[in-house]
Amino acid sequence: MGEEPGDAKRYEISCQGTATEDDGRSHSESFTWIVDESAPASEQIFHNGKSVCEGATSCSVEIKPYHIRIRTAHERTESGRKSTVEFDVTVNRVSGIAKGKGFGTETQGNVVKQHSMEATFSCDKYPFKRVI
Repeated sequence: MGEEPGDAKRYEISCQGTATEDDGRSHSESFTWIVDESAPASEQIFHNGKSVCEGATSCSVEIKPYHIRIRTAHERTESGRKSTVEFDVTVNRVSGIAKGKGFGTETQGNVVKQHSMEATFSCDKYPFKRVI
């Protein structure tokens, strides 16, 4: 009788893959999540060392035995430009495949630019590397 996905409460998931912008440009991306299921919701997932909820205008984290999903929105204003970025990423803990979507809007004066991105990642599969 081994552990089932979801038994470990603190672990690391590393992912790498390709993100494709709506204009056809693509780039490689990698990230590491430290997941602490016993922490408060806003502190459960750290993306490359930073809480996924830090600075977010909205954030939800869903940790289920077979998948982990984050949805975040961030808003920034700098040099008269206002930008909003939303991300939705789901990691399948068994197959190791992660799918992500991003959507952004940038407003400067009366000009509004929108862009989107889709990404597929190959991630560590269960069992994950434990973090002490």
